Formats: sequence, C-alpha cells, structure tokens
Amino acid sequence: MVLGTGCIEPFEPDVEETNEVMVIDGRITDTQGIQTISISKSSPYQNPHFQPVSGCVVRVEDEAGNGITFLENDKGIYQSDPEPDFLAVGKAYKLQVITPEDKVYESEYDSLLACAPIDHLSYKLEVQGTSNPDVNYYGIRFYVDMKGSPEESRNYMWTFEETWEYLSYYNIQYIWDGSVFQDYTPQLHGFKICYLTDLLENFQVGSSSLMGSNEIRQQPLHFVSNLTPRLQEQYSLLVAQHSLSYAAFLYWDKMRAQSGDAGGLFETQPSRTTGNISNINDPEEKVLG
Repeated sequence: MVLGTGCIEPFEPDVEETNEVMVIDGRITDTQGIQTISISKSSPYQNPHFQPVSGCVVRVEDEAGNGITFLENDKGIYQSDPEPDFLAVGKAYKLQVITPEDKVYESEYDSLLACAPIDHLSYKLEVQGTSNPDVNYYGIRFYVDMKGSPEESRNYMWTFEETWEYLSYYNIQYIWDGSVFQDYTPQLHGFKICYLTDLLENFQVGSSSLMGSNEIRQQPLHFVSNLTPRLQEQYSLLVAQHSLSYAAFLYWDKMRAQSGDAGGLFETQPSRTTGNISNINDPEEKVLG
C-alpha cells in the first residue's frame, strides 16, 4: 500500500499594479433622507485603504435634464437630501462626476422601479460549513418572503442594519456632558445594559424573473454566528428591500459572488466586474462602480 501525503500552502499572487482606478460608489432610492455617493481611487492589493477624491462636482439628472447637486460633506463623501418629487418611480436617472482635472464620468440611465413590500421575515438555527471540514459555525440565518404584483420589479436587493444588546463589564464611573468627563457617584450597578447599531456591508440579491409569479419564498439573508456575543442577550435585524433593474441585478449578483466566498479551495476566481460608469472622453479607462 502506498500512502500519499500533502499539505495546503498559502499562495500570495505577484500583483502588478501600474495605476490607480477611479471608484464611484452610490445608491439612489426614492426613500426620504440623505443620499450618499463616495468617490475614491483604488488602493494597492497589499495595503487596502480608502483614498478619497475631493473637489468633484457631483450631479444626478433625470431624462428631462432636471438635476440635483451633491455637496462634499467629508473627504470623498458627497451627499444630498433631494426634494420628494424629484425621485419618483418610473423615472430614469444618471450620475455625472467632474473631477478637479476636468475628467467627466457618467453612468448610464437607470430607472427607479416599483418595489414590492416584504411579506414575512423569519430566522432558523443553522450550521454553516467552512473550508475546513472539521470546523463549522453555529448560529441563525434570516430568511425573507415577498410577493409582488406583475407591475413591480422582478429583481431585488436586501441590505441590513443590526442592533444587539450586551452587558457592560464595568460599572459607570464617568459621564460625558459634551465637553468634559464628570465623576459619576454613586456608581449604580444596574446601568449595564448597552445597545450597538451598525450598518452591515454584506447584502443579498434575488430575482423572480424566471418564476410564473412575482414571488420569492425563503430567500436566505444574513447569517449571525455564535462566535460573537451578538446572540447572548437580544438581537434585531432591520432588513431593507430594494428594487433593481435587470442590469443592476446582474452587477450586484456578480459582486455578491465575488465577496461571499469563504476562501476554500473551490472558491470563485476573481474577475473583472463592469459597472455602468465610464469616462465619456476616454471609454477605455477602467472605472469601478
């Protein structure tokens, strides 16, 4: 009998990076409130970080030429609070960015589509496998059901905001009054319940375009592992459902596939994901977003 042995060794690719790529990231919805667009340059493979691009003119226009300007509230972060009648279902919009070097980037027009409401949100206990067959994660996964009309969008994205309760390990010693820390006496031992709310970077997409009806059942969403203290006390997940055009669905589905792998032997190989933004004077320039 011949016994074969082997090992798994990490592979670090030799990445040749010659120039920085423009990255434009944003989402426009008809939800009331602040809309945000970030503009940056790609960072080196070995040193990922946010490289903002300041001083841009950022504008969103509809097909009639009406538009709103996004102001830079932080380096590379541009925001606007549109009037309620500007963003409406059935209308198409495009984004235009002019850099301090007078480079002009534009997106293709994309339409705001009617979005069906969430029908039901649930969760189940689940075991999640890893690239190591001897290691599993235990936790809960959330699921969504939705049912829409034929006139509403057939493609959807779900984004998440989590809130979880935890107990402080220490008693209150000081209180911040807005300018200085004040001694807190007496130290009340009952003030230990805290809450943390955070927007999650992960997302999920789904489509009913191949279904007979505009209906999705038990679409898997966010997984919460018991390796963190999130599930020790109380946990809440706020799910937002967004309508997508078919082109946007294809883009975000590919982005989800690229970012969702666990790093195993059979993970998806990196690929170039083309968005809907380009340099109008240099179509060959690579632009991410």
